[in-house]
Amino acid sequence: MVQIDVRGKVREKKLAYRNTLLPLFEAVVNSIHSIEDINNRSSGKIEIEIIRSRQSTIGSEESKSLAPVIDFVITDNGIGFNDQNYESFNYAYSKHKLKKGGKGIGRITWLRAFEKIKIESFYSNNGTMMKRTFDFKRSKIGIENHHNVPLKNRTELGRLTKVHLKFLKPEYQRWCNYKLDEISFKVIQHCFTYFLDEYCPKIIIKDQNQKQDLNDLFKSYLRKSVDNQEIEVRDYSFSLDVVKFSNIKLDNKIHYTAYKRVSSG
Repeated sequence: MVQIDVRGKVREKKLAYRNTLLPLFEAVVNSIHSIEDINNRSSGKIEIEIIRSRQSTIGSEESKSLAPVIDFVITDNGIGFNDQNYESFNYAYSKHKLKKGGKGIGRITWLRAFEKIKIESFYSNNGTMMKRTFDFKRSKIGIENHHNVPLKNRTELGRLTKVHLKFLKPEYQRWCNYKLDEISFKVIQHCFTYFLDEYCPKIIIKDQNQKQDLNDLFKSYLRKSVDNQEIEVRDYSFSLDVVKFSNIKLDNKIHYTAYKRVSSG
């Protein structure tokens, strides 16, 4: 069996400082996909928690009041790390989510920006609730401290998966958006095709004593209904969603999407 050295894959996968939030986006999209795999998508919930350093920021007067971001915790009630999803996580370039546009390497970006990731997942296995925990580190095998045990008293609490991106590296901290509204809008901007879906999960982001509902924030940014257009370029047909946001900080952008994955131009 051919094995992959995770350390080598992390060194190979570059992450520009301007894309510091990409690991967060990947985790949120994974949560959305996990919720898409459950029967009742309308009950899907995702919570993003921003964790800051206790150390003060040296910078502008505006930034001094906020300590730098060091962790993100993403929690969802999707299908979780069952055996199939866990096996897929263990393989780089896994085709498990190919139909959803997943390349199987998004989690590698986590370790470019963060020191380690802790994962805790409560999921159902043939009617029995299970708890799977493991660490994902920049080591040869990547997966460490893996435990998977049945829980007899967890049934009434249901599914829950928590991905903890821990210890944002100092060089990325300097480039990370530090304000709640900035991070909120960046998540919306990256995931806006999912927010257009009527079954988009409820997504909440928390920062200390503040909380924002991203679904409501997305609706408030829309000046009017989405304008759907169809165009043809040579022998290819394309569907356009023309969206006008009421955020004056933005410039005009074209987002190229496939399988709801976004690339800006």
